[in-house]
Amino acid sequence: KLTEEMATTGQNWLARGTARSITEIILHREEHTKSLFNGLISEGLLAEDIAYHGEGAGTEDIIRFSYERFSDHLIASFLLGKHLDVENPSSSFSTGQPLHEFVKEEAVTWVSRGLIEAFSVQVPERTGKELIEVVPAIKTFQPVQESFLDSLLWRKPANIGDAALKYMNDTIVRTEHFHDRLIETLLTLVPKPEHPFNATFLHKNLKRQALAQRDAWWSVFLHRHYGSNSAVDRLIDWAWSKQDRRHVADQAVHLFAITLSWFLTSSNRFVRDRATKALVTLLEDR
Repeated sequence: KLTEEMATTGQNWLARGTARSITEIILHREEHTKSLFNGLISEGLLAEDIAYHGEGAGTEDIIRFSYERFSDHLIASFLLGKHLDVENPSSSFSTGQPLHEFVKEEAVTWVSRGLIEAFSVQVPERTGKELIEVVPAIKTFQPVQESFLDSLLWRKPANIGDAALKYMNDTIVRTEHFHDRLIETLLTLVPKPEHPFNATFLHKNLKRQALAQRDAWWSVFLHRHYGSNSAVDRLIDWAWSKQDRRHVADQAVHLFAITLSWFLTSSNRFVRDRATKALVTLLEDR
């Protein structure tokens, strides 16, 4: 009910009185300490905040969900459940439809960045189509490209198909910024056995390229991102650490090792040295 009201008003927050009234309809208690509303706040699901309405307009006590991504997904789920035609999803985002308001221009997708990411996860799960397939006009928008890459980390692998790969090849890799964001994303996905873009995918793409072609971007990427708290550093640090990894499946360790082996092609000797030691630590008990 809270989500429905947020979606209706187009805000990710509610006036405190409104939120309390909605909650008390669900479960009414006279004692404040025993009320559902107070319980949701004390348990951290809802957060109290203050909205500033501009100079001279004053402030307002408000309630929002403590975790913004949680809020975005709840609101997106409500909007899609109410307005999405699963059989013809493109029509649901067409001009004049409620969902069109979130994708009508790039400036709007910046404002609705959290919802765009939630749509990027939920639209494929509901329709079997990427958001950019449903609304092709938005495929070059920066928030949409960022949301697509972020969605790959959260989506069910079964809902990632050829359209996602085509979008990566045709649009994402066309600029240096998103090319690097894509590689960062792929390096985060490498140990997931069921994911179509895991280390096996990375390996096949690196292996089929000529040495000069590969070095022109892969070695440059490793050199530029090493030491910047990037996915390169996280992979090496995790593999090199002495933490107990007995719970990690052999297949996941294997995928990790494939990726670290490709770090050995770098011209940066510090990357090679650390990757070598990480591989030894990762595999010595296997």
